Amino acid sequence: MSKYKLYTAHLAGTLYDGNKKYEMVIITKWKDTTEDSPKEGHKAYYFTPDNKYLSECIKDENWCKLIYEIHPENTRFRIERKVECYVEN
Repeated sequence: MSKYKLYTAHLAGTLYDGNKKYEMVIITKWKDTTEDSPKEGHKAYYFTPDNKYLSECIKDENWCKLIYEIHPENTRFRIERKVECYVEN
């Protein structure tokens, strides 16, 4: 199994739209999983600021693939995290 991923991402800066702040994430799709694979394409996406959460997400190839394949470039996302509590028996 190759250690190189078909989808990778990185935080690429901050965008301000009026008083709204977004973190830009660039997701790259590679032609194959070899070390010197050429890029097949890349897209920029914008997320409400949550650098800790985004730093974890961009390491997940499945997350990158899902965003890249389903959403058009320049889509803006609002990150909402919530606590769910379950009663243990």
